[in-house]
Amino acid sequence: MAANQVCAPRVHNRDRLQTADIEFTSVDAFVKRSGVVPDLLKVDIDGYEGRFVEGALETMRSERPFVLLEVHKDKMMDRTPDSRKSIFERLFSLGYQVVLLSDHNNLTKNVVSKMSETSPELTRQKTDQFLFY
Repeated sequence: MAANQVCAPRVHNRDRLQTADIEFTSVDAFVKRSGVVPDLLKVDIDGYEGRFVEGALETMRSERPFVLLEVHKDKMMDRTPDSRKSIFERLFSLGYQVVLLSDHNNLTKNVVSKMSETSPELTRQKTDQFLFY
């Protein structure tokens, strides 16, 4: 997504089947426009992780916020040319390190594990929660 692009998708409320127009923009455009610099970005956008990274590169490079990112299996990202591998490559190239939250849906079983660029968990086909720092 271009830094200044604004879109208005249709959002469906699952409970009442209503729709609403919402505007969204990239992190970089928001930071530039508002002057607000985030310390933490919490991202769960169901298959559009690559577009998020693309639209936050400048902020992540210059400000180094923590990024809590849910990364889906490649099949979920079929709407974009991204893959889990390409997302991790971009974040590692910015100097980020990463830990995996092993069971983010059950905090009593959650184990935090440091990952390297060659960790097999980075490319497994599962939905995972990662913290980039």
